[in-house]
Amino acid sequence: MSATCPNLEVIDSPRYGPDALEIYKLGRTLFRNSQDLYEAYIMSYHIEDPKVEGLIWEVLREQRKNERNMYEEPTWSATVLPDEEAAKYMLKTPRSSHGSHKVKKRVTFLGEC
Repeated sequence: MSATCPNLEVIDSPRYGPDALEIYKLGRTLFRNSQDLYEAYIMSYHIEDPKVEGLIWEVLREQRKNERNMYEEPTWSATVLPDEEAAKYMLKTPRSSHGSHKVKKRVTFLGEC
């Protein structure tokens, strides 16, 4: 992974369908959450970009029920998190077998570019 600054087109444009799914598959998952609603399942993931270290995406997978009460194919979308939100996820430390060992990751703040 490189620590280069992303271009503004990447930051400003949400991704949908296969593009959002690709971020989910190739990036590093930092956080996940699920909602089981009556009419839909919604999974949200915070994913570190597979190409730009410190760039964090919020990826949503939504699967709704149709009028026959059957689930449709899931839809995928992804948007870049603002700097202050992204920093929250990058500062979390992974569990370590050594107890006191902490890993800190570099966060690419968009204002530095």
